[in-house]
Amino acid sequence: MIDAGDIQIKVRYRLIKLWEISARKVLAMNRVNLLPFVPLMRGGREEMEISAQRLSQAPDESRRSEMGLHFLMLGGLRYNRLDLLELIGRKSMITLEQLKESSFYQFVEEEGGLKATRETLQMLAAKRFPGLKLSEEVERIHDLEALKRLCLEVSDLPDVETLTRRIAELVQADLAIAK
Repeated sequence: MIDAGDIQIKVRYRLIKLWEISARKVLAMNRVNLLPFVPLMRGGREEMEISAQRLSQAPDESRRSEMGLHFLMLGGLRYNRLDLLELIGRKSMITLEQLKESSFYQFVEEEGGLKATRETLQMLAAKRFPGLKLSEEVERIHDLEALKRLCLEVSDLPDVETLTRRIAELVQADLAIAK
């Protein structure tokens, strides 16, 4: 219970374990909104095929694409992503081009780029300044292009102080943008 002065909020919830729910039973309900969750439920390839087929029949193209993305994202937690892409493509739910245009895909791609560039910066800095550990500071930088530029600069920096100052500047710039 949450007590905020004169207001009290009481919330009851029931924990649902998707892997314990029969995908067959959910498919029998004919609820399109539940279909993206089928890959996480108790079932297998046949239930996945049926779900993909039903999702592909959604009359609204944008809804079909949205549901296909959810199906792919959740299914990727359990199944091989390439198999899912093939299944989705075969059922014409969503094309790879549509997937790449989605905000989710772009977010994942950007995060992957940030992670790889942060790791590169840390390796370059450790090579230039042996024993230097920057992981915590570098994790606070979210500007991919600025990180790439800093990677190029590392070999020309005269000392550790200059590098840490440049990192602090980038962190401050990120904080200013976030405001």
